Amino acid sequence: MLKKLFLLAVTGLLFSGAFAQSDSARNYKMVVSFHSFASGVPSSKPLTDYIAKFRKANKIKSISADRIGPYGREGEYKLAFTLKELSKKQRTLFISRVKKVVATMNENGSADLKENVTLLKDDMPARATIEAKKF
Repeated sequence: MLKKLFLLAVTGLLFSGAFAQSDSARNYKMVVSFHSFASGVPSSKPLTDYIAKFRKANKIKSISADRIGPYGREGEYKLAFTLKELSKKQRTLFISRVKKVVATMNENGSADLKENVTLLKDDMPARATIEAKKF
């Protein structure tokens, strides 16, 4: 009986460890990173303005993102989008247009965009948090 309980406990720990590992990795279709050059990060206003315009033009209720940060001492952070709300065609159009917007965001710092990114919780600074945002 004790042997069965021990085996059950070990099996449970193994499965819970596997789930914990997969939960620590998050997959995103698009990640916009905000960087600082000793004077703070650029404003997200051009990006949020474009998202509002895209939503209105495509009649989309909202677009969700995770705000992840801080990454540094000057407020560096990432906006990570799964883009589950969009069709494949909308996703392609949205990403291509956001690339153009992000390229202009260079006052005070810079921003860049990466596609198909897996973010690992272990790679984030200890003080970083993940906050769900709706645009």
